[in-house]
Amino acid sequence: MANIGLGDMSDDTISVVLEVLPPGPDARKTALALLEASAGDANAAVNRYFSTGTVVSTPAGLQTITPTKLKPDLSSTLKPNLHDSAVSTSRGKRPMQDESDLASVASRPAKQGRIGPTGPLAERVRPDDLKGLVGQSSFRTDSALGKLLREDKLPSILLWGPPGCGKTTVAGIVACATKKRFVKLSATQAGVKEVRKIVDEALGRQKFGQATILFLDEIHRWNKTQQDALLPHVESGLITLIGATTENPSFSLNSALLSRCQVVVLQKLETPAIIEIMRSALRNPTSGLPQRVNVADDVLAGLAAMVDGDARAALNALDFAVSISRDSGDPEESVTVSAEATKEGLQKTHLLYDRAGESHYNIISALHKSMRGGDVDAALYWLARMLEAGEDARYVTRRLIRFASEDIGLADPSALLQATAAHTAAEKVGMPECDVSIAQAVAYLARAPKSTAVYKAYGAAKKLVLDKPADPVPLHIRNAPTSLMKNLGYGEGYYYAPANGYTRGCPEGLSYFPDSLAGTSFFDQSDVEPGFTMHSTRTTSPPKP
Repeated sequence: MANIGLGDMSDDTISVVLEVLPPGPDARKTALALLEASAGDANAAVNRYFSTGTVVSTPAGLQTITPTKLKPDLSSTLKPNLHDSAVSTSRGKRPMQDESDLASVASRPAKQGRIGPTGPLAERVRPDDLKGLVGQSSFRTDSALGKLLREDKLPSILLWGPPGCGKTTVAGIVACATKKRFVKLSATQAGVKEVRKIVDEALGRQKFGQATILFLDEIHRWNKTQQDALLPHVESGLITLIGATTENPSFSLNSALLSRCQVVVLQKLETPAIIEIMRSALRNPTSGLPQRVNVADDVLAGLAAMVDGDARAALNALDFAVSISRDSGDPEESVTVSAEATKEGLQKTHLLYDRAGESHYNIISALHKSMRGGDVDAALYWLARMLEAGEDARYVTRRLIRFASEDIGLADPSALLQATAAHTAAEKVGMPECDVSIAQAVAYLARAPKSTAVYKAYGAAKKLVLDKPADPVPLHIRNAPTSLMKNLGYGEGYYYAPANGYTRGCPEGLSYFPDSLAGTSFFDQSDVEPGFTMHSTRTTSPPKP
């Protein structure tokens, strides 16, 4: 083989090889050694790198270079740092770990060095294997997704669940298990430009047999154009997408991208699961917590209840509570954490409520249905859930106005007055002072008799208008402000009810409807809650014209 001098290799050639090597102080030397052993051919050098057990000549002499044995002191760089806004890792063609290997990763001391002892506790104790994932049955080690993960055949998926349920943890487990290149982006910081760069790199790596996984956190924050940039590459298989979202994908993702991904629903963590996660963190030697921390079961249970299923919030509050409970920095110190310390660490109950997302619509729906069902207590509960989470009081009162007409209507016309009065209070007074005024309106609407007669009648009239031709207004009820119109018969024969004993209806041969709709009926005055009567319902038959 001809000797290739280092000076004969261009920076572009060297860069091609550096792309597949783990970062480190000796990466460039390794790239040069691979190129020299491959006669300066970048493709051959990369293939040589991915060939296990290849012997090459390096400045230090003969050395065996494999993707997993480049430098023992660089082993920590082979694990992805999931805490940067956009990072990647390349692992080479190492044998795929079996289930026991995956479970063993969590105890590696390299983890604390990667994240740092001062990082958030939720990051320091994040598990690297499926056995460490608590409360999510979709990713049990014996589940279909668990099997696909072990076989490194995970398809494009969308992880949908509330904050702190394990979406980022699942992505981290995938990163630790896969032989593919793993890239993380946050949709709050990245856009189409970053996607194009990742796609270009993925195309280059695909030539050497290495696939790419893209983890896109907060994917619902991308607009349709940004989501469309992913579509052809997910469809072709160039990119395996793992998206994470707290919003219903049916609303936040375009249908084309949604159809190419499997939606995996991660459930809100129950209190026992949160307690188990905190107990595990207290036992974890890489947590950075003192070795002897005493937290009573009722204290952990109270904290778990307050975080509303958010494991991240629970762990970070626990970390803060431990910190303020310490007397010194001695790791051997025995620390007892009180309920007051955990409350101070959390500050307030975590209310899961996104004013622009699914939770917003779910809770307003719960309020509406509770009032419709006459449950005052439940209605007040859902009202409090919205107002105390920061919902705009005027949004709530606008919904009350709608409810007053839709669900109560003429069964109690005063309901509309209560709702509009609450809206005025929200506009003139504002929160928090107007909360009782709104609560009064909610209680009144829940207790009021119900009737959907007006709502149904208008719906039927609207449908008829949209479905039928627009017939002309009958001449006898047309306006006749000019002599020309009077001469044309406008208003002729109009039957003025007040001058005729307030009789209802028209004389024989006339109708308030167009001729083609004469006799049509929309309003059903019997449509009212049993035990109540419709407001202004006559007790005697109206006189005939």
